[in-house]
Amino acid sequence: MSASLAPLTAREQSPLTLGARDEQHLRRRVGSWAYWFFGLKDSEVEDCYQSAWLRVMEHVRSGRQVRNLEHFLRWEVGNSWKMELRRRRRRPSVAFEDCAAGALGSALAPDVAEQVERLADLLDLVGGMELRRRQVLLLRDVCGLAPAEVCRLLGISRRTYRNEHGEALKEIYARQRS
Repeated sequence: MSASLAPLTAREQSPLTLGARDEQHLRRRVGSWAYWFFGLKDSEVEDCYQSAWLRVMEHVRSGRQVRNLEHFLRWEVGNSWKMELRRRRRRPSVAFEDCAAGALGSALAPDVAEQVERLADLLDLVGGMELRRRQVLLLRDVCGLAPAEVCRLLGISRRTYRNEHGEALKEIYARQRS
């Protein structure tokens, strides 16, 4: 067996005491394995390798031992790549140059010009509101924050949030009708 394919020593297997040189050696070994086993490109290997290290650190933090670091990394690189392939099947991508012009705009998403116009109309409607009421409405409905986050940012109770949000919607409705 050649020296480059020899198993890692016990010191090298501890992910917390791995030196830079040892880590580079391990990265090359796992990367070449992923290239030959899965046919990954360098950028794909790097992404999978980083997520595999994340799993190693989670494993160690939870108090479990990593017996064979290289095997663990190979296993996790394989799992990461399989998850990436599943993601790509769920959300297939096409090169921009190969896209038809009609496919670039989503039929479900509103036109940007329409969105800007609707936002301008909303800002006109909320212009005369009390400050807190306007803040609640904009944070919740324009920025999309959760009610708890709005309460935390403004330092108000949930009850105050509900009252202010409800009153803001009533005001907007009344202004639209007039």
